[in-house]
Amino acid sequence: SKLGSTLPFTGQEIADMAGTTTETAIRVMSRLKDSGVIRSSRGRIIILDETKLRLLSEGPPGV
Repeated sequence: SKLGSTLPFTGQEIADMAGTTTETAIRVMSRLKDSGVIRSSRGRIIILDETKLRLLSEGPPGV
């Protein structure tokens, strides 16, 4: 099966871009991994479910 987009970022780089701590970024990425949205390996993040990631990033409806 075809993998999704691959992003060349570490947890630290994601944290820096999001303006948060590395610990928070890693915790969120762990939840996304557990949900099957992403996979990560050696400084790369692979998006497995772009639709679900987009929905999660938009937050709950009506907010």
